[in-house]
Amino acid sequence: MFWLVAALLSTVLSPSAASADPFPAGQPAGLYDGDGCLRPLRVGYLPGRAPYQGASADGAVSGFDIETARDVVQAAGCQPEFVAVGWPRALLLLERGVIDALPGASFSAERATYALFSAPYRREEFALYVRMGEGEAFPLTSLRDVGPMRFRLALNSDALYGPEVADLMTLPDFRRQVVLVRGVEQPGLVSIGRVDGYLLDTGTASAYNASVSRSMRLVRHPAVTIDNGPVLFMFSRLTVPQGLIDRVNQRISARSVTAEAVQ
Repeated sequence: MFWLVAALLSTVLSPSAASADPFPAGQPAGLYDGDGCLRPLRVGYLPGRAPYQGASADGAVSGFDIETARDVVQAAGCQPEFVAVGWPRALLLLERGVIDALPGASFSAERATYALFSAPYRREEFALYVRMGEGEAFPLTSLRDVGPMRFRLALNSDALYGPEVADLMTLPDFRRQVVLVRGVEQPGLVSIGRVDGYLLDTGTASAYNASVSRSMRLVRHPAVTIDNGPVLFMFSRLTVPQGLIDRVNQRISARSVTAEAVQ
């Protein structure tokens, strides 16, 4: 338990140590010739973000976002090269053209200054998760109750939770109760009592519960659910032309039609 607590707490509100950049500078040309890629398309992914992105002990990269990226990139005539990156540094690497694409992204006007976006390929839903048996201890009716109830809420820094959360973060009483976590989601912070609740992607929460013992599992609080809208691929404006994204979108559209036919 000690190592788990130490590993989790080290991710909270602590800047990462400075280190030399292991990636070369991005090349703004020479990726795509209209028919296919002239080199592998570098796709950044976040290790440990099950069930969407991750890698096994033997280095095999997998997850729903990974498999989708592999399919749509190959359909566009390219071969993906998956590169493990950290968050939020992944955004900087994309902006500089060090990596070409990031899956699992939400649109924002700020990101659009350095990235192009694909068509949506899934949707994202957030919910509030607490420890088992503590839903009744916090009779929240909405996220606005977090401040008055002194409910310690974990959010991921640089994540986009939608306008409601953005507005609440401007309120001092609410902001004082928020613990910002760097990197990927850390649901275990709730399990060990470091925070009272965490606003988590519902798929991430399910994957976490499946990986831990019953005593560590989290339950969904009925008061808070956020439809965070479509999830897309981000592409670097420095390296990826619109023609390649158009071919990716054709494959996404074909996958959506096939999924609807199965349903």
